[in-house]
Order: sequence, then C-alpha cells, then structure tokens
Amino acid sequence: MYPGLLKDKSSMPEDIRRHVRYPKDLFEIQMAMYAKYHQTDPQVFYQQEDLWTFAETLDAESTVPLKPYYLTLDLITPDTLDFLLLLPMFPKGRDNLRSLAIAGCDGDNYGKMILYNFPKGELVYGPAQIDALINQDPTIAQQFTLWDQAGSSVVRGKMIILPIGNSVIFIQPVYLKSTSRVKIPELQRIIMSEGQVAVMETSLEKAYGLLQQRVAEGSSGVAQRFPRVAPIVPESNDTNPPAQPPAQPTGPAAEK
Repeated sequence: MYPGLLKDKSSMPEDIRRHVRYPKDLFEIQMAMYAKYHQTDPQVFYQQEDLWTFAETLDAESTVPLKPYYLTLDLITPDTLDFLLLLPMFPKGRDNLRSLAIAGCDGDNYGKMILYNFPKGELVYGPAQIDALINQDPTIAQQFTLWDQAGSSVVRGKMIILPIGNSVIFIQPVYLKSTSRVKIPELQRIIMSEGQVAVMETSLEKAYGLLQQRVAEGSSGVAQRFPRVAPIVPESNDTNPPAQPPAQPTGPAAEK
C-alpha cells in the first residue's frame, strides 16, 4: 500500500539499532489479550477463574493502572543485565501481585516475553497495599505532616516494582514542592518496602541497608517470641534400661 514506508531491519545503522526499544503500546495490547487467554484449561477459561488485570496504584487519591516501564535487570539471562520492559499484573478484583510480564529489548532477546508467575496461594503485596503500609508507618507519617505544615507540600512519585533475588522491592521517590507561585519539586527522600516494613531514607543505598536491617530485626523478634521447642522424648516404664551395644574398637586396630 505504501511502497518504501517499511524497510528491513538490516538496513538500520548499527548505532541506532543498539538503542531500539520494544514499544510500550504494543506490549500493553499483547498483555491485555494475554490477561484472559493465558487460561489454557477449558474449565478455568469458561469460569474465568484466573483472569488478570494491569496492576494499579494510587495517584492523587485516585486509582490508576500501572503502565509498562523500562528497567535494566538480569531477569532474562542470569547474571547478565538486559534492558527490558516490565508490567506487573493483578488477579482480577484483587490488589496482590499475580505475575510480572517482561519483554526484552536487547539483541537476540528483543521481543522475547517472559512471565514470572507467583503461586496462587502466596500473598505478594501490590502497590495499593504497599501504599497503605507506608501511610501506617508512624515515622514516615510524622515526617509528611511536618513538611506539609512548613509552606510546602509532599508529592510522592511513581512507585517502581523491582524484583531482586527472591524478593520484590517497592521503591517510591518523595518530592517536596513549595506552595508559593514558583513550584519546583525537589527530591528529598526514597521510600522502600518489601511487604513487611517500609523505610524512608535520603538515598537508595541507605534505604536498602535500613530495610535489610529492619527485616532482620523482625525475623529475630519472631524467633525470640516463638522459639523452637525440643521434641519431647517419651519416658519408658521399663525400670531396666536396654543393654548398650559393646563399644567398638578405635585407633589403628580398628582401621585394620
């Protein structure tokens, strides 16, 4: 229909080809279809038992779907960083994470799609639940209240879901914006959570270190409150203990 409009990829200069990214709009359409048709069991599909939706987050007191975003992670090839497109998915009607959809953007991985599915019985918090955890943290709430009373307002940025190791980390920047006529948001803090606790620090490194410390303290507290009980050995009613087997020889004679 339009001769010359589309050209083969081989004709693209190499310097430009290295910076080609998988398109967000195409990925959104593909995942919108896959959210329903990933159900391959006819009975499950007929009853729509495992229908997915795009993950949602709070934006100015309203709930909005999360859009795909680009990250550099090793989720495609272990120990190899790839530029990829990531989209979290929810079970329909719920707020916990069900899957992380990934589309590769680099080299041979361009267009390759991988899904990391969470078990249906496991509760992995979503952005809305992490928002509630942040709002309930007394230290963070106290700091927000202080800033809101000093001629400025708190603006919480876009929440990023970052899979690291065997955990899912939620990262959210916090900006401070003046209430005067000139409003220039300035980055002040980084909030980080893994679903149990939320911490706020001045940098990613400090926030991650504090988060690991808080998680370790929580695990230690649980272990102290609920220590493992040694198994109870039933008492024997026999007054004559069983004869012990003869001692085995040790030393050079035993080796012979």
